[in-house]
Amino acid sequence: MADVAVTVRQAIRSEQGELIDQAEHCSMDARTIAALGIADRRQVRITAAGRRAIYTVSETRDETADGVVRMGLGGRRRLGQDDVFEAAASAAILDPDLPDQRAEAEGRFVERLADDGAQKALIIVAPHGGGIEPHTDEQAAGVAARFPADRVSTWVCRAFEPHALACHITSSDLHPRSFPLLRRVIDRGFLHAVSFHGFDQSGILVGGANGVQIEQCLRARQEHGQAIASAVADVYTRVLARAGQPVAGS
Repeated sequence: MADVAVTVRQAIRSEQGELIDQAEHCSMDARTIAALGIADRRQVRITAAGRRAIYTVSETRDETADGVVRMGLGGRRRLGQDDVFEAAASAAILDPDLPDQRAEAEGRFVERLADDGAQKALIIVAPHGGGIEPHTDEQAAGVAARFPADRVSTWVCRAFEPHALACHITSSDLHPRSFPLLRRVIDRGFLHAVSFHGFDQSGILVGGANGVQIEQCLRARQEHGQAIASAVADVYTRVLARAGQPVAGS
């Protein structure tokens, strides 16, 4: 996927309040979106002055010139910029072929899937692993280690410094066409799903609608991350056993 040269401009305050409030969002003109081969709500990678950040294209906007991307100040500062600047846009937001060690050394963004291609019992996800929400991907791996491959799938993303936080995309914005491995399992219809996250508040919150979402402060992840993962695994060992899908050795 070829990069497209763009000019990043300020969001129009009277018309684009959503971009001003959402640092992860941007708008693009229709020709640039077509050149990238994407559509609204997809993710793009913007690169400028050696820095990279991921954004959701939340608006297609008519512009007087091609190659115009608009962001609020928060969005521009993800790339270390305050004003208008030249950049490159790409629909290829991931570096899928890099092993973790190299991805970490080069500060890249990767996606990982462990899945047997068929099981529907349980999926564990951590979309903000690596340096984005540290230890959440390790927790996903900790849960998965307690189950055989035909009882659990895991999907994680990892980003590494110095660009880790600029790769954060709100979970509800994640588009399967931007994450090819997620696309493989998104419509599987898993009976159970658990998503590990980090947040800036204190303590731990557990919620979710079509699955369980676990939000955790940094201290909880650092000091008790694997204990939390073990507790989650204990719960789903019992849940699967009641559903007639016992875990080996349980």
